Amino acid sequence: MSVEKPIQTDESLTTEQRNPAVERFLWALLIVILVGVSAGAAWKLWSVRQTQSSSAAQVVVLPPSGPLGVVSDFSLVDQNGNAVTLGDLKGKVWVADFFWTHCPGKCPMMTQRMGTLQSALPQGADARLVSITVDPKSDSPEVLKEYAQRFGAKDERWLFLTGDLQAIIRLAREGFHLNATENPNDHELRLVLVDRDAHIRGYFDLDEESVAKLRQQLTSLVAEGQP
Repeated sequence: MSVEKPIQTDESLTTEQRNPAVERFLWALLIVILVGVSAGAAWKLWSVRQTQSSSAAQVVVLPPSGPLGVVSDFSLVDQNGNAVTLGDLKGKVWVADFFWTHCPGKCPMMTQRMGTLQSALPQGADARLVSITVDPKSDSPEVLKEYAQRFGAKDERWLFLTGDLQAIIRLAREGFHLNATENPNDHELRLVLVDRDAHIRGYFDLDEESVAKLRQQLTSLVAEGQP
């Protein structure tokens, strides 16, 4: 009489009898899945935080009681070859930016934003726009004059300034608390609102919402000084 051997099932297999290659594959697959899920969750969290951070950083504005600093004195030359110092702007509300005429990035858009502010200012408003080149070696008064005309700048309203590179870098860093280096590409694309006492009242990005808030703040400051 023959005796049938019991059929082995997965449950009856010992650890030694199982295929180690299959087990390694299953463990590797499980690890890949877990890593993928973790990475996806981490990326989602990072994206949300980046969006929140970007939205919060669009505009930095303080009320009259809390200026962000005081612009330091400077001596530069405008597009008409005239000397310009901080004293020439005392008593006026103004908006400043740092740019260069051959900028391959967003400088033209920043200049266009300044142009919208020029258009928004009422006739006779005691306000100025001040664009300071970070490439004075290339941006002579003549070059700035042509650039200003290209963007419809009015001489009595909008100054384009050039001068000594180190003085401009120092003004950007110490006077406006903005990044600037000898490489003209390394400068911040921000619009800076300054009041009549040379107090910095706000930093604004270039998106339409931020520029609209800047226009509102600028108009409000101009109105404060009118009789």
